[in-house]
Amino acid sequence: SRIAVFHDWKGFAGLVERDAPDVMQHVPGAAKTTAAAIAYWTANRPALMFVHLDNVDHAGHAHGWYSKQYYAAVGDADGYVGQVLDMLDSLAARGSTYVLLTSDHGGTNHGHGKNSLAEIQIPWILAGPGVSPGRISAPVNTFDTESTIAWIFHLEPSQCSIGRPVSAALA
Repeated sequence: SRIAVFHDWKGFAGLVERDAPDVMQHVPGAAKTTAAAIAYWTANRPALMFVHLDNVDHAGHAHGWYSKQYYAAVGDADGYVGQVLDMLDSLAARGSTYVLLTSDHGGTNHGHGKNSLAEIQIPWILAGPGVSPGRISAPVNTFDTESTIAWIFHLEPSQCSIGRPVSAALA
């Protein structure tokens, strides 16, 4: 299967095993990252594509979480996600494609790294075939993402995984 990673933050490449994706491309700027990912998906239809947008995190660090600049960046990111969904719709692929939107952390003031709810609570939104619409009542942790993706692809999670598939979202 083909795996692609498009990332806005240059340092992200250091978090991924070099041989895991077929394509790993650093594209500075959330708009350009989104455009590159859409072009690649349209031409190649990878089995798994990861798109990292850094504009919300950057706004949180630069201007503070919950600042007007932060919320503007969230709005921009929402638009980029909308572009991806529009592309899937235009190719009649949304019904057969999983889309997972999440974050690696929240924040307080201009930072993160502690265990406050504001720093560890994140959005976790999954759509796709067999996904039950609605709010998930059980807590979802960042490390549940890997187990959920493994479940979607009918793979065994890594032996060191401490996550669990988010079964409440899956039919």
